Amino acid sequence: MVYAILIAAFALAIALFAIQNTDRLTVTFMVWSFTAPQAVVILGAAISGAIVGGLLGLRGQIRARRAARKAEVRLRELEVPREPS
Repeated sequence: MVYAILIAAFALAIALFAIQNTDRLTVTFMVWSFTAPQAVVILGAAISGAIVGGLLGLRGQIRARRAARKAEVRLRELEVPREPS
């Protein structure tokens, strides 16, 4: 229930942001150029940044998992079997 309320509040905030930022901007990148509402440009940049950040974070997680697996294997190799008492 709380999760649904948070999603609704976030959606409302995005809608208000889009309504208040309707001015059109021309965005030029290298040889490409397009015109879009200011809200679309800002949200597109934020989403692109989130995707890049997520991919970089994923890369770090993969490296950490590999290191943990290697450490576990090394730990098993170094363990001395105990004799039953």
